[in-house]
Amino acid sequence: MITFLVIVIILIGVASLVGTLYAGKQVNDTIKTLDEASPDEQEALLKANYYKSPKSNVGLMVIIYVLLIAAFAIGLGLYIYFR
Repeated sequence: MITFLVIVIILIGVASLVGTLYAGKQVNDTIKTLDEASPDEQEALLKANYYKSPKSNVGLMVIIYVLLIAAFAIGLGLYIYFR
């Protein structure tokens, strides 16, 4: 049963890493687009709300980590129940 718990923890860690990298990639793509634009285009992008604040990715990160904590809690509950 310890093996099961270790596997669940590793899967949770990998899933959180993937989610974090995905959110970071979104931020980098947005910043890259803004950096490559001319000053006039930058102003237009900012006015069009293309360049969103980091708060948009905070929501994604919260969802990722809440789901992963729930998965960990379920796994721990199963471990305790079947122990």
